[in-house]
Amino acid sequence: MRTFTLVVMAGIGVALAGPTLAQESQESAPAQQAVVQQQAPPPFSPSDPRLQQIVQLVQAGLSESLIAESIQKEKVPYSLTPHDLLYLKQNRVPESIIAALLAVEAPTSPGPGRQAAAPEVTPTVVPPKGIDGLILKTGSFRKNLPGTLVFLDDAIEWRDASDATGNITIYPAGVKKVELKCRAQATGPFCYEFEIDVNKGDSFKFEDAEKAVGGNRAILALRDAWKQKYPRIPLSEKVKK
Repeated sequence: MRTFTLVVMAGIGVALAGPTLAQESQESAPAQQAVVQQQAPPPFSPSDPRLQQIVQLVQAGLSESLIAESIQKEKVPYSLTPHDLLYLKQNRVPESIIAALLAVEAPTSPGPGRQAAAPEVTPTVVPPKGIDGLILKTGSFRKNLPGTLVFLDDAIEWRDASDATGNITIYPAGVKKVELKCRAQATGPFCYEFEIDVNKGDSFKFEDAEKAVGGNRAILALRDAWKQKYPRIPLSEKVKK
C-alpha cells in the first residue's frame, strides 16, 4: 500500500512539472530565434548591378558554360571588389563563372547596366597665327629681309623666309611702344610700316611687301592681330601728310 502511494505521488509530480517545462521551452523559443536572427549577416547589394542578374541566372538553374558564354560577350569589364566577391560567394555562384567575370576585357561599347566610357577628346592644336607678306627693314645699307611674323603664346617670332639663322624672338614684356606709320590719302590713311620699340636693343620695323604697288594687306593684318593679342600694349598711329 505504501509503495502504491509513492508511485502515485511521483506521477502527480511529473504531471505538475510537465506543463512548467513546456511553458519554459515555449517562452525561450522566441528569444533563441531572435539571437539567430541577430547573428545572421544582413543582405547587401553588389557595386555592379549586373552581378544581380548573374545570381538570378545561377539560381534559375542555367549551366555554368552557358552563363560564362554570355559573360564573354560583355564589353564593359566587371571591376570586382572584395565586396562583390563576397556577394557572389554568399549566393553560391561557381568559381568558373567568377573567373569568366574577371576575364572580360576593356570596354569598347556599353554593356547592360552601365554607360559607355566617354571617348577621349584630343585637343585641337591651333597653329600659331602668322602674318606673311612682310619685310624686316634692316637699315639703309643692308638688304631688307622678307619673312613671316608669328604670334606665339608668350612671344613674337620673326621667321626669315630664306635663312633660319635670321629668326628673331621679341618678348612682349620688353616692348616699350608700338607705332603704326601711315600717310594721308583722299580715301583715308594708308598704313605701310609697323614699328616695335623695345626697352633694350634695337627697334624692329616691318614694311608691307606690296607697298611699292600700293598694297598694305599684311600691315593691316599685323595691326589687327596685335590689337587682339596685346590689347594692353598701346598702339599709336602716326599719319604723315
